[in-house]
Amino acid sequence: MDAQKFSRLDIPQPNPRVGGLQSTLRQLMRSGWHSNAAMRSIIDDYARYHFVLVVAGSLVAVAFLAASVGLWRRYRKITAENSSSSYERKVCLGFAASGAAAGVLAGLLAAVNATNMFDPLNGFSGVVDALPSHDGPLRQSFNQWLRSGASTPPPLVASVVHHRVLFQATKAGVCAVVFIVLALLCVRLWRASVRWSNRSDLATSGPGRLVRGATISSGVLTAGLALLVLIVVVANLQGALAPTALTLAFGPI
Repeated sequence: MDAQKFSRLDIPQPNPRVGGLQSTLRQLMRSGWHSNAAMRSIIDDYARYHFVLVVAGSLVAVAFLAASVGLWRRYRKITAENSSSSYERKVCLGFAASGAAAGVLAGLLAAVNATNMFDPLNGFSGVVDALPSHDGPLRQSFNQWLRSGASTPPPLVASVVHHRVLFQATKAGVCAVVFIVLALLCVRLWRASVRWSNRSDLATSGPGRLVRGATISSGVLTAGLALLVLIVVVANLQGALAPTALTLAFGPI
């Protein structure tokens, strides 16, 4: 008898987790989430996350396609008979094709995310399914907020969300400046490579070829880095403007 009491009182017995965050979210999604201010705030935030991507993707697509058209026109203006312009023609054609491909991909990305913007519940269900089965302190706070239905989040959630906004807004701003610098540097490098190729005395010499090759390699690397930084800018802009849904899905930064 004493042994049974000791086992029952001093050794914690595992109990099934009832009413965790994942369960609460699924219940609210089934029972009408519009009447719950907390759930409505999270769903609106999730829709805003995709709205930012749709707007940013559309702007990037328009910019790439406009640059592609401009480069294509430049390509057609350069006469094929002028051998000194053959390299510039290749550069214009290459960037026109790359810009068109990047513009189409950005447009497709914006179109795909538009479905989650207009029907956020469908995409949000995937976020709920991906949540871990164990709730830490932050997700427990989210769960309490959702069960209360309050419009204002609890202090822990508000603090973590505020930190995400500050971090990702700062990162987006810094990366935007870096992108502008890289984009300007890329243009200058490719223009320099065209100038070097147009100088016959340098284009055929050993040092001239070496410098032009280094300029071309730097231009390709800079263009790739600029594109990568642009993606980082958009991702952090999403996090800064739609922080609550991201915090729910991925936790604190």
